[in-house]
Amino acid sequence: MAQKINSSILRLGYKKNIWKSKYNEKTIEESSVNVFQDLEIKKYINRFFNLYGLIVHSCKINRFSNNLEVFISYFTTLQSVSLINSKNKLFLKTSYSTTIQKKNYSRKRSFNLLKHRDYLYKKKYKKKKSFNANNFIGKILISLNLFLKHKYNINIVLQNLNKSLSFRLKNYEALAFRKSIIKLRFYFKSFFFKEAINILILSIRKNLSAKILSNFIATQLSLLKRHNYFITFLKRALVIFIGTKYSLLNGVKLKIKGRFNGVPRAKTRILQIKNVPLQTFDSNIDYYQAVSYTTNGTFGVKIWISKK
Repeated sequence: MAQKINSSILRLGYKKNIWKSKYNEKTIEESSVNVFQDLEIKKYINRFFNLYGLIVHSCKINRFSNNLEVFISYFTTLQSVSLINSKNKLFLKTSYSTTIQKKNYSRKRSFNLLKHRDYLYKKKYKKKKSFNANNFIGKILISLNLFLKHKYNINIVLQNLNKSLSFRLKNYEALAFRKSIIKLRFYFKSFFFKEAINILILSIRKNLSAKILSNFIATQLSLLKRHNYFITFLKRALVIFIGTKYSLLNGVKLKIKGRFNGVPRAKTRILQIKNVPLQTFDSNIDYYQAVSYTTNGTFGVKIWISKK
């Protein structure tokens, strides 16, 4: 018998799929090295952000002759508040770009200051305009600089999806979602409720959001002991939000395997809301897989999101 394969493999080279790293290689060997470096950089950024409780939404890399541009959009979770100290929070509130030279690194400035104003400038803006190797962004810059062997001037742009202008609802859309949230008032006292609502609305309205949703589910499964309670909330919330007229999804399929509530045997639970065509190449499917580590073993989380 023929072995079954995931249809998303065949869909990779079709239609709207774009490689998120762009560069012009000079030789054949350079292209393979660039692909390897880009994959390793993305793995490091995903792992580094996860250690601080941040979920990476997308990571795009653009290469030039002497410059390397890295664009990172992320979602701030409640777990990140306890992991990041007050100094590092200043570098995560807004999106900005930083540059690192071959030997020393400094923040870009678009203005010049007179000498007699240096003292006032340092006194007023020292905490906001400077950073060192102990800060969040400084660690990323130094590690990337060592990995690339000081060959590039690295430019990093951070975008916080919680507060940036990349995701905003109109007044009539926000009103419709508030009415649907009232239907979930049974879960108001749950500590994951507010964060889950924000991520679910984000996944409904923004592209390539399967990664955020799957990582959020994996983290909650590792923190909670009442897994069935959380999964029933997910099912009800997805049914309500996807059913609204402002939803951009055709359907969602969720597959979770593990020992729910600490039972001796592992089970597989599949949640499918509306239609998710996985065998057609025309369908716009966003897929991601995550792993949750608990005291009773691991959970495997797979999610398919069908966009309109």
